[in-house]
Amino acid sequence: MKANIRDGFTLAELLVVIAIIGILLALLLPVIASARRSALASSANAALNGYGRSQVAMQENDRIGRLCSGAFDHQRDGDVRKFGFIRDTIKYKFITPGKSLDASNISKVSETVLDYTGGRTTIPANPMRWSGKTSNVFFGGMNGPSDVDTAAEYMSLWDKGFNCNFGTTWHLVRGDVVPDNTGELLNNANKAEGVRCPGDGTGPLSERDLSLSSVTRDQILVMGTGRNTELPISDLNSKTTTNTFIGKEIVKFGEFTTRSFSEGMTARVDATTTGLRIQGWANRNGASEFHMFDAIDPLLEARISDSAGGSHVGGYALCLFADGSVRKISDDGGYLGEPDGYLGAYSSQNGSTMSNSGWEEIRGQIWARQVSRVGRSAGGGAIE
Repeated sequence: MKANIRDGFTLAELLVVIAIIGILLALLLPVIASARRSALASSANAALNGYGRSQVAMQENDRIGRLCSGAFDHQRDGDVRKFGFIRDTIKYKFITPGKSLDASNISKVSETVLDYTGGRTTIPANPMRWSGKTSNVFFGGMNGPSDVDTAAEYMSLWDKGFNCNFGTTWHLVRGDVVPDNTGELLNNANKAEGVRCPGDGTGPLSERDLSLSSVTRDQILVMGTGRNTELPISDLNSKTTTNTFIGKEIVKFGEFTTRSFSEGMTARVDATTTGLRIQGWANRNGASEFHMFDAIDPLLEARISDSAGGSHVGGYALCLFADGSVRKISDDGGYLGEPDGYLGAYSSQNGSTMSNSGWEEIRGQIWARQVSRVGRSAGGGAIE
């Protein structure tokens, strides 16, 4: 008798196989996604640790024990080869900043790169750092550094690592806020320089500040996951000029750059929901009371916002603190008591506001007030 040999699967068997494959994929894909997120976070953690080691080296070798020589800001602080934490990091050689980027952030280029390449001027130049000049201070510009004027020298700036997509805090690059002539703690006390310039702070965070601080170093946030600027690269000049300067395509239309450092002590107490509840601090006629950490973005594992606030909410940021530790700080409070895409105070069209929920979000984790209140002259960023 001839055996009944089938040539293939029945429809039922095929559907069972497909179902099994689907179940396996459903189980496997989240594991793969989680592994990828862990790898990206591990890379960012390593980069922040490198910055932390550089800051320790800077502190040990600097005459006055500063953690850095200023912000990575060509317009405000001056020639990026001479001033700023990127210059310091390159000097001490623990990491190459331009190669130690946060891979979890789709934005890979700092706004400062556009400034020093001439791709786009984000703000007027600081005349106190540029011999009275307020424009065209980019490399190759009529008022820019005169010792860099060839294509090879331009490209070498990028190759040496003058780029970063992490954000820094006012505390790190400016120290404490200098009161203006009315006694208010704003970010533009020195009118001769412009907003958020070196003269608006007591100088980069130093060992003296830390030793005289009323809080421990593990609460003083210095760096973290970077936040995008508001405007994308949308004009031909920005894209072409920057890419030509670097010698390869590093920016594209529609991409965003990252902010260099935070706004400073610009957040006001939410009078309607907080009043005196935040450690007894009153809403002093709308005066600024708290630091805004708007250059730090809790975008890791965030979800799309379905209400007011940031474009993505409920995530976390990897944060470097003055003691050298790197920790996750989560966005679990803020605007209307809900996650809002910010750590602490939130930003809106009406300015920066610290709600009670935002305060509880960072309470005991991030210090949002003055560090030392030591009376000394403004400035910082000098080459030691």
